[in-house]
Amino acid sequence: MEVKTIKDVDPAVWSELKGLAAKSKVPMGKMLEKVVHSYRNTEADKVWEHILNAGRIISDKEADDALAAIKKWRSEPGFR
Repeated sequence: MEVKTIKDVDPAVWSELKGLAAKSKVPMGKMLEKVVHSYRNTEADKVWEHILNAGRIISDKEADDALAAIKKWRSEPGFR
């Protein structure tokens, strides 16, 4: 096992992390894995939340015009 150093960690935060690991009866390495996994999922959720709740890019009329143009283009001979 290799010892690593983490710089600029607040002693209160480190103590709380150690307490949580002890309470959960898991080694610190596993606890840090859980923290990283949780953070990674939270950040991914934020990105998807932003994407799914973003405003419209084009108006309904522009979408209908684009759809009509695509249908016309696809109906031309030689498309496939």
